[in-house]
Amino acid sequence: MSLKKTTYTLFIFLLIGRSLFAIETNESKQWVDSVFFTLSPDERIGQLFVYNCPATANMQNTNRLLLAINEQHIGGILFWKGTIEEQAKLTNLAQEKSKVPLMISMDGEWGLAMRLEDGIRYPKKTTLSALTNEKLIYEFGEELGRQCNELRINVSFDPVLDVNLNPENPVINTRSFGDNPQEISRKAALFVAGLKSKNILSVGKHFPGHGDTSQDSHHELAVVTHDSTQLHSIDLAPFKHLINKEMEGIMIGHISVPAIDTTGAPASLSPLIINGLLKKELGFKGLIFTDAMKMKGVSKEKNSSVRALLAGNDILLDPINIEEEVNNIKKALKDSIISMELIDQKCKKILYYKYKCQLNNYLPINIDSIEERINTPQAKILQQKTINQSITVLKNNKEILPIKQLDKQRIAIISAGASNHTQFIQTCALYAKTENYSFSEYDSADSIKNIACKIESADLVILAIHSKKIPDSLIALACGDKKTIIVSFRSPYELKNYPISTTIAEAFVMGYENLHMMQKACAEIIFGGVPAQGKYPINSPNIAKKDDGINTPKTRLDYNIPESVDMNSSILQGIEAIVSDAIQVEAMPGCQILIAKKGTIVYHKSFGFHDYSNQIPVKNTDIYDIASVTKISATLPLIMQLYDKKKIKLDKKISRYLPDLKNTDKKDITPLDLLTHEAGLKPFIPFYRQAIDSNSVNGLLMQRKKDDIYKLQLSDKYFAHKDYRYKTGLISNTLDNKHPLQIADSLFITNAFRDSIWQQIIESPLSDNKKYKYSDLSFLMLQKIIENLEKKPIDELTNDFYNKLGATKTGYLPLQRFDSSTIIPTEKDQFLRKQLLKGHVHDQNAAFMGGIAGHAGIFSNCNDLAKISQLYLNKGTYGGEEFMSPETCQYFTETKSENSRRGLGFDRLDKDGGILYGHYGFTGTCIWIDPNEELIYIFLSNRVNPNSWNKKLMKMDVRTNIIDVIYQSIKNKKPLDTRSNGLTE
Repeated sequence: MSLKKTTYTLFIFLLIGRSLFAIETNESKQWVDSVFFTLSPDERIGQLFVYNCPATANMQNTNRLLLAINEQHIGGILFWKGTIEEQAKLTNLAQEKSKVPLMISMDGEWGLAMRLEDGIRYPKKTTLSALTNEKLIYEFGEELGRQCNELRINVSFDPVLDVNLNPENPVINTRSFGDNPQEISRKAALFVAGLKSKNILSVGKHFPGHGDTSQDSHHELAVVTHDSTQLHSIDLAPFKHLINKEMEGIMIGHISVPAIDTTGAPASLSPLIINGLLKKELGFKGLIFTDAMKMKGVSKEKNSSVRALLAGNDILLDPINIEEEVNNIKKALKDSIISMELIDQKCKKILYYKYKCQLNNYLPINIDSIEERINTPQAKILQQKTINQSITVLKNNKEILPIKQLDKQRIAIISAGASNHTQFIQTCALYAKTENYSFSEYDSADSIKNIACKIESADLVILAIHSKKIPDSLIALACGDKKTIIVSFRSPYELKNYPISTTIAEAFVMGYENLHMMQKACAEIIFGGVPAQGKYPINSPNIAKKDDGINTPKTRLDYNIPESVDMNSSILQGIEAIVSDAIQVEAMPGCQILIAKKGTIVYHKSFGFHDYSNQIPVKNTDIYDIASVTKISATLPLIMQLYDKKKIKLDKKISRYLPDLKNTDKKDITPLDLLTHEAGLKPFIPFYRQAIDSNSVNGLLMQRKKDDIYKLQLSDKYFAHKDYRYKTGLISNTLDNKHPLQIADSLFITNAFRDSIWQQIIESPLSDNKKYKYSDLSFLMLQKIIENLEKKPIDELTNDFYNKLGATKTGYLPLQRFDSSTIIPTEKDQFLRKQLLKGHVHDQNAAFMGGIAGHAGIFSNCNDLAKISQLYLNKGTYGGEEFMSPETCQYFTETKSENSRRGLGFDRLDKDGGILYGHYGFTGTCIWIDPNEELIYIFLSNRVNPNSWNKKLMKMDVRTNIIDVIYQSIKNKKPLDTRSNGLTE
């Protein structure tokens, strides 16, 4: 053990030693006596019983509980199966009606979710044993204690101290910290110390050790066949350790231990085991609980409650019939089988522990927001940490994990024992395009072979094991001879069942439990969202050794909650009000918003609908026309790569890259001028005008006033002539060789027109003043440079870039790759295209170039754009691959023009010492990146639906108001003034 681990463990042991339950005081004795002497004999007997109660506040259940309180005078309640709020209501009612404060208990082995459906589910103990950071075990105990305090739970029946020597153990198995008594002792002590720090009485179980049994005591009497030496060195070792550290409670199991009690009696009824071994030999002085008395391992025993008390138990947990058991004790008292002195002694002991649990000053539970107070962001962060850090990579040939070269991998996912809609598949889809298949144990070998045929052309197979019933042979058959990553969401004790699979796999990942959060985390590890840190917690002969585990790096974005990066989620909820107001006044039909910090996406939500018909809700996977955000998402990274490869120099004349300009007034323009919008180019040229036949209109093409002739609205000020026509032969309603470029549905144009656009740019005169003037023409010229130097069109180049990045929903011409139902519509164009634009670029100039342009035309969603943004923050790397050098990335993202707020292709916000770079888009979009805070903010909307002159989004400052909320949510961060002040989009 390392010095650091030893020091920390000693600290925990000292903390346990300072037990709040250790010493009886005058105050506690006074309170115990004051309560005890008010109790009748029947009420004293009742204190020894814990009633098992569902946490559902219906009338039938409530009446039964009140009957147990009023008639049997129960001393405690064990809650199970319900909800947080219902348990809180029942607890308040029960405490109000009970003469003596009730001791509230619960099984919390993997958190309140073990019994309450809306509690947070933490990993089981074997999974926790895979943690290298054992401090998290203490933190889990501490957090569980905090949650128990909120629900006024006093006793947690945990930790499981059984040494799970039998891999087939039907009842303990992964509930234990493992098969090593020393490690169980250390880790259990950490957990107990965490509980104790919040004044929760922890109860170790199942004495004297249920770990090496092949029977489940819920269904039959389990037998431990170890001899005395083995019992003391293995089974009892964790109990001895925790007793020495003054653990306050122990639960006795319904197990037969012939080495100690040859009668074959269950330990819970054995004086030799409880009074003899536990109390006299081991010196335990705390509260002793039976396991549930309705369990089959003891329920068939006659007079079990009386025998359990005589054996040394203090508290009788969950008998089948309390009334009958109370009567049995009364009869035993009458027959002098048991003494009232023994009852009184146990009653006083229970009252003493109630005092130590602060039940003398009981306060009712505040029901308001009880679920939110329990399931706090901090509780969820701990859940994610314990899951993430437990996952273990047992094999990683050629460092296949995290997956790289997404552009060269056709990935197939096969779910063994689950559907194609698992959390694992959903999370993988955030990183890469996958083909998904599934099979169950009921599928024939021929069905599996059919899957193997379908994935024949796949480069990589990820096979996820969700069910214990899937034979190793079927898994091997499904994988075939493909490069395979196997991830198991099963118990580590089952690993031995997969000798073939573990051999054929290039990588093997242990997820331990088939939980949604575990599936999410495994997907993130496979793709590099989070690092792998876990160590295998047990031994699997010939397959894995204890503490095996390969660390892998974080190379991509992951997904978590705001508090994981010191942001305040409650403050971020203010975004919803801003968005709701904007949707209500029809500033936009809907939007997507994403926030990432320090490489973690912490906010990714969609609001509203595709349009104002409110029929199709916006989803995170839907695709938006991002307008001028194209400049920094497509053209700029390609320029950066050219710069990095020294194919372009920013201070050289562009005529060396564009020979057409050598004899023009643009020959001396530099790429630097284009990137900073200081080339003197016109802000805008309406190229579409060259497509209109001027002879088709008698008079002006457009005017400010609407009338019967000029009724095609272009903007809030202009209306076009209804009878205009396109030039003959230029545009067609059908796709053919002469008209290969699509403008919109049933609208196609010639290649020649795209060439004429370039000619118009060449011929347009430069301004005499070359100071800053925002112009789309700059990026059309940069596009031309890229295509000339790379000898490929920009759409092919960007596709290569996006595929490598894993931005699979991003690119030009989305209708060629995606269903239109996933594409958000923009404007209902009354003028040029006379249709609702959906999947066709909104920008008119980009449309007349066939939808592919350097300034506009890219469609994307927030998740993909976050990858591009993170690439910039990472100084040119993403997914473990370098897209551009750190020096190039730093130069482009940090350089600022001397004449304007602009950078190299980026717009910039320089306010109150903060420096953000990014861009706005005309359709209602933006990306802003703060390198100091490692922050990404992306906003996508279609504010131009149904018309582009809707400027409410800008007037309301929706996008910039959201930035303010983001900075308010950052811990100790003042709001940043980022008002747009009419920024060009």
